Amino acid sequence: MGEKRTGITVFSGGTAANSLVDVFNRIIEKKNCQLNYIIPISDNGGSSSELIRFIGGPSVGDIRSRLVRLIPDPSNNQEKAALKALFEYRLPGDPSKARIEWLDIVEARHLLWAYISSPKRELIRSILNTLNLEIVKRTRPTSTFNFAEASIGNMFLTGARIFSGSFESAIYLLSMICSIPPNVSVLPAINSNFTHHISAGLEDGTTIAGQVAISHPSAPTALPDDVKISLATPSFPPLFHGAHGHGAPSSPNLHLMAMHDGTKLPPQHLTVPSARSSSSVTTSSFSATTTTTSSKPTFPSLPSRPGTRARSQTETEDASLPGSLPSLRTQNISFSKSDSDEADQLSARIERVWYINPYGHEIWPNANPKVIDALAGTTMVVYSIGSLWTSIVPSLVLRGVGEALAGEEEEEDFDVEGEQGLQGEMMESRTTTTTTTTTTKKVLVLNATIDRETGPKSKPMTATDFVRAVAEAGEQSRRSDPSYQPRSHAHGADDKGSAGSNNDAEQGRLLRKYVTHLIYLDGQEVDGRLARTGTAPRVDVKELEGLGIKCVRVEGRVQEDGKEVRYDEGGLGEALEGILDE
Repeated sequence: MGEKRTGITVFSGGTAANSLVDVFNRIIEKKNCQLNYIIPISDNGGSSSELIRFIGGPSVGDIRSRLVRLIPDPSNNQEKAALKALFEYRLPGDPSKARIEWLDIVEARHLLWAYISSPKRELIRSILNTLNLEIVKRTRPTSTFNFAEASIGNMFLTGARIFSGSFESAIYLLSMICSIPPNVSVLPAINSNFTHHISAGLEDGTTIAGQVAISHPSAPTALPDDVKISLATPSFPPLFHGAHGHGAPSSPNLHLMAMHDGTKLPPQHLTVPSARSSSSVTTSSFSATTTTTSSKPTFPSLPSRPGTRARSQTETEDASLPGSLPSLRTQNISFSKSDSDEADQLSARIERVWYINPYGHEIWPNANPKVIDALAGTTMVVYSIGSLWTSIVPSLVLRGVGEALAGEEEEEDFDVEGEQGLQGEMMESRTTTTTTTTTTKKVLVLNATIDRETGPKSKPMTATDFVRAVAEAGEQSRRSDPSYQPRSHAHGADDKGSAGSNNDAEQGRLLRKYVTHLIYLDGQEVDGRLARTGTAPRVDVKELEGLGIKCVRVEGRVQEDGKEVRYDEGGLGEALEGILDE
């Protein structure tokens, strides 16, 4: 017998599962046990995309989101509320204004610091300054960092990783600053200082590279590609014409290195109007200095040297390896998760998801060892609500996770009447079936709606399809291990079988390795009404229970808009506690 299992381990992404944090907190308070969140690092959207492009390293957005959400009682503590506001804060959407505000934060002149104690303020600032210095070092005329909509929490985690050289140390530091309880852990699915991307294959043979393209494709958000790059040399024609004579700029602060055509905003390192006053501000990487210029200067275009041309974003210097897929190097700062546009629907269902290197080749990364340890000591595994294929599956397909989830099987032989044989030789001549039992409950909390990933709307996934997807991901993880050997079973089948096998007994045995319980919203049953939006996954309770998976119905709560139905926190908590106590 192994050590007694205690605690809960939750596979989730960022935003969606944040709504369930209070549910899990109440359970572990009652049970006095450990809670582990396993979160993937493959998201290449939002402000993380710019950090990945310019600095490199893992995606930190979902990790930061969960850590900040876990800050205990921020409403009852002024400093905790201030820390939550700081790490959740996003800079303005305008790159120039965002850069100026970033400098205000780095230099401790921003109101966000008002209620943060000086020791924590200076510790946080030292980390932010580490990142700022790295940005300055990497800045080139052909490549600058876009501060638009940057998350301060993401910037902190990246700076802490650079400072310590360790991703898990960065997470520990933010956890310590935010006073996260010691019995709650946020674990990256992969503990790495490098970027990891995913790709998806659809049933029609289409391959999609990058999480953003799979989940919520974005409109272009990068600076225009028609930037003409010209080095400032004495041979250039005059920049400004005026009282200072030919070729003399009106102020030393107006020396230019690159500029946009037409009337577009100048690059971030030029003199730009201050958002705080009517005077101009030179946006140095370390300070903002006012000048006496009272009106916005005009910037005529510089001629290109012979043979030069406009450079595309993927030709500029950044943290990507030469030859990396262009789709993995773009900025995806702004995106929408709305599924209302039919044009944004996938052409077919997603068949599987895998990891790729920067050149698009499939790779098989190892899971974070702490993830494997957490699974080995947990009483209940929860696959949380959120994006199935980009928030849950990327953690499940990692080497080691499938084997840790499948656990050690205990095979028991029964005759067709259900009587257990007393001696093996007596059972040989009788019809038998095999059941698989594990000590860990594995609970899939079904999404309330179908999204882009679980469509298309013409062929949406059902609850059984969700279960199969989880099981297939676990089996994919096991098959990726070179030492994997399929196990033989009493009825002659082995682990090579698919979760979609036509043999119900074999399929049920395989599915139960990874999912033992399904929680779903009231109104999603086949024989009942669907959720009020009409987009909920269908739940065939009879089919699932025939496969040996227990189904638990939970009351829903209609949102203020009257359209969405979500889980009632109290009802979901009771359902999870009931499963835990079985």
